[in-house]
Amino acid sequence: MLTGSNTMLGDGFGSALVAQQNFVIVGAPGAGGKGAAYVFANLQNGWREVGILSLPDGAPGDEFGARLAATAEVLLVGVPGRDSARGAVAAYRSDGMGTPDAVFTAANDQPGDRFGAALVVQGDLALIGAPGPAPGGFLGGPQPKPG
Repeated sequence: MLTGSNTMLGDGFGSALVAQQNFVIVGAPGAGGKGAAYVFANLQNGWREVGILSLPDGAPGDEFGARLAATAEVLLVGVPGRDSARGAVAAYRSDGMGTPDAVFTAANDQPGDRFGAALVVQGDLALIGAPGPAPGGFLGGPQPKPG
């Protein structure tokens, strides 16, 4: 069983999971009020925590780690509560930990959009959901007309 080194009841540890090669990343969107993602490696003596990811400028309610997606080259971490729930996605290269290599936001974001609430990545394509109240649905496409 995997457990985070500093998790507490209510952190949401395990709300999101992704496995890639010999690593498992576990989201805890309530950790410290801001969220975190715990990185575990399968070492010779079993699974061990090898790092904790978070945003250096994280704020209460960010929900960092609410969603996770990965390829062999990149880890995407959803931060749907960031900036009045406009949301963001933090990107990490597989060869590093610590601060993200990039943080993405939607071009026309609005409070409550929750960009990063859903993530899928395959190869060099990433799909990022923003299920908030803005009209347009998936990727801002047109709504079907009634009738």
